[in-house]
Amino acid sequence: MNTTTLEKQKTITHISTVRTEGIITRIHVMQVLGLDDLQYGQIVHESGMAFLQDMYTDFDEKWIDKLATLKAFWTWWKSEWLIWEQALLMKVAGHEHSLTIESYKTYMTCTGESMLTLNSFGNFLKICKDVEL
Repeated sequence: MNTTTLEKQKTITHISTVRTEGIITRIHVMQVLGLDDLQYGQIVHESGMAFLQDMYTDFDEKWIDKLATLKAFWTWWKSEWLIWEQALLMKVAGHEHSLTIESYKTYMTCTGESMLTLNSFGNFLKICKDVEL
């Protein structure tokens, strides 16, 4: 097995691990909050749209709508969301029963407005600089 094949295999294994962790985290959050797939997806989507609208208050709505259609944006958003959820679950470990939908949304919104997220979003935009908006 050559080095390139080995590196590809490591990458595939890493991606599979991240996807599995994401599924496990999402299912755990949904169970704790009593959400179904649709409700969970609506929270993630609405939060992503609110983030874009908050970030681009001075921009034309068409520009925000165009950015919101990019698969790359939603891939980035869900990746960030997973990191935030994992951090939240670590904070409430053993006390998940105290987590409500409102406290979950508040935590996720506050985390989404953090400087780390803004820096990450800046990096996302650099990656997408060649995408015609």
